[in-house]
Parts: sequence; structure tokens; C-alpha cells
Amino acid sequence: MLMTVFSVFFAINFTEGFFDIFKTATIFILLLVLSIIFSNQNDWNQKLPLFVAFAALIAVAIGFYQYFDRVLMSSQEVLPDGKPIIYAVKGLMAHKNQFSNSLLLMIPFLGYGVFVYRGWRRWLTAISLLLVFFLIIILQTRAVWLAIIVAGVFSAIFFGFAAQSFGYSKNIRKYVIIVLVFFTLLLVLGLTFGKNNIYIERLKSIVNPQSHDNIYRLKIWEISMDMAADYPITGVGAGNWQLNMANYIQGLDLKKDQLNWVRPHNDFIWVLTEKGIFGLVLFLSLFATVFWFILNIVKSNHPIKDKIFALFLFFGLTSYLVISFFDFPYERINQQVYVALMMASLAALAFRKDVKLTISKSYYLGFFAATLLILLFAIIFSFQAWQQENHLRKARVALNQKNWKVMLDEAKLAETPFKTLDVEAIPVDWFIGLAYFSLDDTENAIVHYEKAKLANPTLITVLNNLGQAYFKKKDYKNAEINYLAALDILPTYREALFNISAVYFYKQDYQKALDALQKIEDKNDKEISKRIEQLRKMVGKE
Repeated sequence: MLMTVFSVFFAINFTEGFFDIFKTATIFILLLVLSIIFSNQNDWNQKLPLFVAFAALIAVAIGFYQYFDRVLMSSQEVLPDGKPIIYAVKGLMAHKNQFSNSLLLMIPFLGYGVFVYRGWRRWLTAISLLLVFFLIIILQTRAVWLAIIVAGVFSAIFFGFAAQSFGYSKNIRKYVIIVLVFFTLLLVLGLTFGKNNIYIERLKSIVNPQSHDNIYRLKIWEISMDMAADYPITGVGAGNWQLNMANYIQGLDLKKDQLNWVRPHNDFIWVLTEKGIFGLVLFLSLFATVFWFILNIVKSNHPIKDKIFALFLFFGLTSYLVISFFDFPYERINQQVYVALMMASLAALAFRKDVKLTISKSYYLGFFAATLLILLFAIIFSFQAWQQENHLRKARVALNQKNWKVMLDEAKLAETPFKTLDVEAIPVDWFIGLAYFSLDDTENAIVHYEKAKLANPTLITVLNNLGQAYFKKKDYKNAEINYLAALDILPTYREALFNISAVYFYKQDYQKALDALQKIEDKNDKEISKRIEQLRKMVGKE
């Protein structure tokens, strides 16, 4: 958390770090409180799987309902944005992959429940576990499938080498090895000869660098490592990866619709770029500590049930690290809650025999006051962020309807000092500026476009719109500056090429106007072709 706070002092837009700060602080408080509660109750680990089982049943019920209603009952194979129809299943999340990640993190608790419970509770956790697995298969999230395979293999190896600690003889190792070899051969054969099977092909694609999903992810990772090399100590600041990404895309042949990444889809790279090498070391050290807890629990004279629980938690944390390599569970608060549950459980198990985790009375008041203050700010921030997104949703509807007055009113209501960008890194001031521009109030449009540029200086839409506003004011110098800034980021940006051609035309530099138009990739555009023909005549080429 300290590195997160430290990093915002080096950020382009420090308000974008607030979410990370409040989220990290809230999870830290939750981890501490859970550790204290668990260490002071003897039967906490007998109750916890039951709570997770109820949560799992609610999640899978919603997931299966959405699958039936939005997939099986749909006549469409793809969504309006071109994604497969399975992406319509989101559960309680905004994306099916994040839904899958959450289901995955329930597995350790459900698995332990099947092991430790008897009677109806065992049936409840077993059914929940089977439904979770089934839904994960249906959702086709490759990173989660890979996480289950990798975590399962490592857990089996760990169990085999520590068999005696779990109450089994050393002979169990050979059985584990046989099962792993058989499983590996089965997996290899399936991946090699399994054709025309949607699940096999989906799993194979995760290790294919030429896969459509992987091509751009690898490019983004390359960009991110260049960013990390430029800011190795401080990072670019919490929440600011998205504001620096566009500075590194030259030569990567990305398109306009591929610039909407707001995170690198790899938590380790994400932490490294935003918080520097020390932030990454501290992030990894946290997991190293809990894995050390697991090793000590298994090697000590703890009850077998505790060791089995630690083994399931080993599976859970390993799977979390795998999905962190391909996704961004670090961002999602609910996934962090499950990680906090795992870490608090391990802390309670590790210290069960030695010490009860408590807060002395002399520190209790201070701890309570600090916690209350942090949570109060977190609630205020969350409310402001929710309110902002609600108003911006209405502003987008008004934008589509070209109702500029309503758009302006809603965008102004979305303003807050705690958050200047929406979930797609678009500045609130861009919405206000666009509304003013459309209402022919060029002066106010420029004011808010400039604010939007400060909030996100590499967003090409903002730069292009700001150039348009200056052009409308006949300030061709500033119009050219902003168009060129957009083209530095994306040289094939059609709108900026078209607009800067107009600037050169009014400056009577017809050759530059022609050169700009000829860089536009869409050669079949009749308007572009007509202008090119006119300019060629003007420069004497025909």
C-alpha cells in the first residue's frame, strides 16, 4: 500500500491512483480483521466453506440462468461487438472472464468442505463444487482452465513429496507420478489429435502466439516492458499505465480500436510498470510469505485437517498467480476478497499453535479510528465513482441521440475531484467539451478539451477534438499541434489525417495537404479520392 501511495507522486493523473489506494487499504484491513477473527475462534474453518458454498450456489444459479436465456435461447452466434455469444454470460461481474476467475477462487474452500464435512453439508459443498467446475468449462475462459491444470499438477507434486506429513506413506509418490504421467500423456494426445472440438481448440490457443487474442496481448506486454525500463524505480504511478501506454506503440501496427487497453492483462507487469521494481518485489513477497506459511503448516505437527486445508489453499493461490499472468484479478475487489480469505486462513492456521492474533487495548482506539477514516473515504470515493458512471451512461445515450443539452448537463453532473476519467480512460471533460462544441460554444469547448488533455494526454480522440475546436476558431497553429500529437501516437488515424489536411489546405500548403490524404488507408472513400484528385491538380501533378 505504501508503494501505491508513493507511486502517485510520479503520476500524470494522480486521481487515477485513488481507486488502487482505497482498494488496497480496504483489503489490507479486511485481511487483518479476518486474521484476528479466525485466530480467536476454534471452528472458523468448519464454517467458512459453508458460506462459500452458499455464495457459489447463488453465482452458478445466475450463471446458468444467463447461459440458458442469453446463449441457448439466442438465435445469434455473436454479440453486436463481434464477440462470441458466450460473452453474454457475466454472472455478477461485468465480463465472463472475471466471472470465471471468481468461480475459480471458490474451489479451495469448496474442496476442503467436501473433505471435512459429513452429511448434508458434504453434499452441499460437493454439488456446489461440481456446478462451479461445469460452469467454468462452459464459460471457456482459457486462463482459468490453464490455472486449474497448473495448480492441480503443482498441488499433486506437493502432496506427493509431503505425503508422510499428510499421514500417507512414501509409496504415494509413485502413484502421484503415475497419475501425473498419465494425465500429461492424455493432455498431449488431446491437444495433438483433438480437432474440431471447441474446448480443445480453445485450450490450444492460449500457447499459440499467432492466436488473435494473443497477438495484441504480446504487443501490449512488449510496450509495458519498455515502459518499465523507462521508470524502473518509481513506476508511472498507480492507475496511470493507461495514460502512458500510447507513448510506446510506434511501430507495432496497432489500429485505433486496439488502443482501448486500460491495463496490460498481466498483474505482474502491471504492478512493475505502475509501482516500479520495489512494488513488484513487495507484491511477490506477500505471496512468498503465505507459501512459506503453507510449507510450515504441512511440515509441523498441525492436525491433518489443517494440512489438507493448507493444500487446498496452495491450489487456490497458485491458480490465482496463473490467472494473474494472463488477466487482471488484482483490479477486482471480489477476487481480492477471496485472496484475503485464503491469506487470513493461512495466517490463522500458521499461528494456531503459538499465538492468538490480537490488537492491544492501547492500540485498539487508534486502529479503529484509522480503519473508520479509511473506509469512510473509500465509501465516499466509491459513491462518487458510481454516481459519475451513472451520469456518464446517460451522457452517452444523449450523445447517440445528439441531444447536446442533456449530454452537457449529465456530463457536468459527472464531475468530481476524486475521479477525472471513466472506466475506459475517457476524461469527463471530453464529454463536456464535445457537448459545448456541438452547441457552437467553441471557447468553452477548448477549455474543457484542454482539461481533458491534461487528464489523459495520450488519448487520440481528445487530441483530434481539441484540434477541431482550434480549427473552428481559425487557430491553425494549435490545431496542427494537436493533430500532429494524435498522429505521433497513431500515424494511420484517419480523422486526424483528414483534419490536418484541411489545416494545410487553409494554410495554402497544398503538397502537405495532399501527402496527409494519401496516407489514409481507405482508398475507396469517394470523398477522399475526390479531394486527392483536386489537390493533385493544384500542385501541378496532373
